Amino acid sequence: MHEHFNLSRSRVIKLFLATGLSQFILLATSPIITRLYNPDDYGIYSLFVSSTSVISIILAGTYEQAILLPKTQKSSIALALGSILVAATTSLLLLVLLFLAYSLNIFGLSKSPWILLLPFSSLLLLLVQIFLQLSLRIDLIQAITISRTVQSFFLALSQIIFGFFSFIWQPLVLSYFLALVASISVYFKIIPSLLFRGVRVTTILKSFTLMKFLIHFPKYMLIGQLSNVISTAAPVFILAYSYGSTSAGLYTIAARLLGLISALITSSYGDVFRSESLNQLRLNKNCISLFQSYLFSIISITLFPLLLIAAFAPFLFGIVFGSEWHDSGQIARILVPLTATQSCATPMASLFLIARLQKLDMCWQVLRLFMSLLCLMLPSILNYDASFALKCYVTSMSFLYLFHLFIQWRISLGKFPLYV
Repeated sequence: MHEHFNLSRSRVIKLFLATGLSQFILLATSPIITRLYNPDDYGIYSLFVSSTSVISIILAGTYEQAILLPKTQKSSIALALGSILVAATTSLLLLVLLFLAYSLNIFGLSKSPWILLLPFSSLLLLLVQIFLQLSLRIDLIQAITISRTVQSFFLALSQIIFGFFSFIWQPLVLSYFLALVASISVYFKIIPSLLFRGVRVTTILKSFTLMKFLIHFPKYMLIGQLSNVISTAAPVFILAYSYGSTSAGLYTIAARLLGLISALITSSYGDVFRSESLNQLRLNKNCISLFQSYLFSIISITLFPLLLIAAFAPFLFGIVFGSEWHDSGQIARILVPLTATQSCATPMASLFLIARLQKLDMCWQVLRLFMSLLCLMLPSILNYDASFALKCYVTSMSFLYLFHLFIQWRISLGKFPLYV
């Protein structure tokens, strides 16, 4: 048991350091990048990234979220292969639909040629998630750490280089796309040999048999995950629509900085927690000790940086990113409570999958989406400013995440039937 705990801690530390390095690259280059682009550029960029995230949820019906659950490695690989086949087919159909919509100028889409990149960027993002889950399943932590570092490096480097050439079309969008390609290239050196080694028709049939058995994932999780991504992207879309792309750009920089903290926690702790909690639940029928240990560690790590941002964000943003980003610091201060609760709740949200509570999680995600739209749109309709709308949004989301964390605690005690 002690050796198992040390192994778990070692995996967390490796992912934490790698994620920390990748986030440091983005943070260190932000002062340069924010001087090369204006808030309006970031507004369009955030729309593209948010759209990519939304579409990637749909492509494989969230089956990629179940890759860790099968007891045998062969079943996990078969499920991953089936997810890739479904996603490739769906993305091809989406490309045809978007091309027709662009050509016929439906909804004025001919003014946004970047939409034609969405099927490709969404498929790449989904492949990153599939390969990440597989790497965790077969304990290839090194592949994850290298992939994340390479992705951040290429994103930052291409954004800086493209920023010096005004003739390049949508440089931030192209940078994001190239970073996904770079991330996938790392996995392609390892994962495909596992996926396609000895693949037969029976493997394909087995993947679809597994998908049929796990039908509750798309049945409930697709709606839940889609609601999750849309509610996360809602501030960008609604701020851009109601207050202009500049407001969306200011929010994007603030959310990006705070997202570095949240991503650092979620990517390092969350990825390991899912597999380790499964092991503990199989042995002990509860994982309360692991849950408490992770929660205490997360609070310890996030407390100081969030307090620092709450106290000095406007001042720091003005100095580090430039005077035109001072208002982004005010937004960052508003977002601190949401980042705190989200960082605590998100890493251990996989307990809902293990306990087969996809339906409850779906209801929570739909409620979160409804509250996001209500808290962001109603102030705009009543002619309140963007700051007030964001305060309403942050307050409601923070309480919802605390409730989610409470349910996770109950699951860790073994109070629900478990899929182990």
